[in-house]
Amino acid sequence: MSVLLRADQLDVLCRFGYDESHVIGTGTQAIVIDTAHSYLIKIYKQHPNLPDFHQLKSFYDSIHESDVFETPLIDTILVRENFVLVRELKLGGTSFTSEKINALAPAELSTYVDQYVNTLFAIRELHSSTLQPLTLFMHNNQFLLEGMSDWNQLMSESITAKCTELRSQFARDITQFESKIERILSFFSTPFAGTYDIIHGDFAPVNVLHDDALHATGVIDFGTLTTKGDYFFDLASGWSFVDMYDEITSANVKNLVLEQILRRLGPAASQRLAYTLFAYNIISANMYSPTCDDRHYGWSIASLNNDEYWQMV
Repeated sequence: MSVLLRADQLDVLCRFGYDESHVIGTGTQAIVIDTAHSYLIKIYKQHPNLPDFHQLKSFYDSIHESDVFETPLIDTILVRENFVLVRELKLGGTSFTSEKINALAPAELSTYVDQYVNTLFAIRELHSSTLQPLTLFMHNNQFLLEGMSDWNQLMSESITAKCTELRSQFARDITQFESKIERILSFFSTPFAGTYDIIHGDFAPVNVLHDDALHATGVIDFGTLTTKGDYFFDLASGWSFVDMYDEITSANVKNLVLEQILRRLGPAASQRLAYTLFAYNIISANMYSPTCDDRHYGWSIASLNNDEYWQMV
């Protein structure tokens, strides 16, 4: 696998005796190193809050016993200079990029979508005694968690705060901004009546592992937005993330995933699904770029301006 690295990332690798040939992925926080052994190493480029990783380790230990599908296990956490090195056991299976999905034959794509949606629903079957509702074990400033006791309250308060923070950008980029926000906030204005289930927070093809027969075998990279709350948060994001940047040309995979979700839940679920996606769009809009000039912000705006999504509500 070829991964394009920046000069600062190459410097980090050299510090720890690796080069670009060892890299199998990079994220917003970490470089992922494959080894000749039974584990991966993640090098976090900035010194994050160390207790987060010990909480993540405890969480992985607890959900590993659920036996729903394979999940990561952390066996070592080390601090070196201004970096944190996390050693995870390797899991079997392969994750999918848009390029790989594009290469699937129609029958293979059908199997892939079935497995993707099955796994998306199976997330809520995981159980953990270490993760409480409305808490995050990875520090994140997107959610306003302090004092929250209800999922819909969390959504409403976080949306309101983000709209205050990014008012000028949203007013410029979102058509009918004020009326749309009013409708979204109205949806979340009543107390949450559902159950509090584990939410992955970043359910996407790159985080689902499949075997050679395309059966889903594992889910990786819990963390940044993992919490307990409304599982529609995963359903909505998993639906959109399957082809986040419209790179799959072989089929409308987002529609295939949406059809499967609504087949299970019924057409009335489309409203809750769309409003939850809008909430995710707003809350996470500048998660990766304070200046709102990256692809994630563009995805958020495109969703909020998507007339087909608004027809669902």
